[in-house]
Amino acid sequence: MKLAFQKNTQNLIGLFLLLMASLFVVSCNKETEEPQAILSEEEIVAVVEGALLNDTDGLAAQSEDAAYIAEQSMAKDGLGGGPCGETKDSTVSYNYSNPLITAAYNATFIWTLNCNNASIPQSLDFDRTAEGNYETARMISDDSAVGDWLVENIVTGANYVINGTYSRQGNQTSKVRNQNAFTSSLEFGLDDLNLDKGTRRIVSGIASFTLTGSGTAGRSFSYEGDLVFNGNGSVTIIVNGNSHTIDLY
Repeated sequence: MKLAFQKNTQNLIGLFLLLMASLFVVSCNKETEEPQAILSEEEIVAVVEGALLNDTDGLAAQSEDAAYIAEQSMAKDGLGGGPCGETKDSTVSYNYSNPLITAAYNATFIWTLNCNNASIPQSLDFDRTAEGNYETARMISDDSAVGDWLVENIVTGANYVINGTYSRQGNQTSKVRNQNAFTSSLEFGLDDLNLDKGTRRIVSGIASFTLTGSGTAGRSFSYEGDLVFNGNGSVTIIVNGNSHTIDLY
């Protein structure tokens, strides 16, 4: 009986070890089969880039429009004059084309000139909406954009200063990596975006962004990052602690 007991014990130990080994293999297989990120870092950067570039009717172009409206308000109305508090609007169409980018957008501006008690302009409430499409070397997009901004320093200083939010939503097809097709919503928060009053180009400022959406088989994604505008016509996109610098113009 003692030998039989020892034999049964050895069998149980062997069965237990076999079971643990099987569980380990299953666990390893699950880890191996875990799906990769829905969007690669390169694709995230491509989406953000498309929302920023001048030739995709991105933030660079839209902020230039805000600076232009502020400039025209001052040129037309001057100090102490003009329609303070009046809301105006305008609709325009844009077509962009160069060897690397094609784009077409219809945009609407709505703005209100804010003045002090002496009727001297102080700031501009500027809203811009746009719908259209673009294609770059890395991305195809059919989207819409909304900017809701306060433009300050319209009388004093060398730069216009913009604060507010900017968003872009639509459908994209990546031309890099796995050529993913997805829908996205990209939200920016702008912090003291400075535009030179002579060139109307961005010379400094920072922003944060959140990119959400859904990709293959409806799988959702969410990514966050930051922007640093460098003052030389470029912006650095920071994702996952990695920096990617692109030219805006």
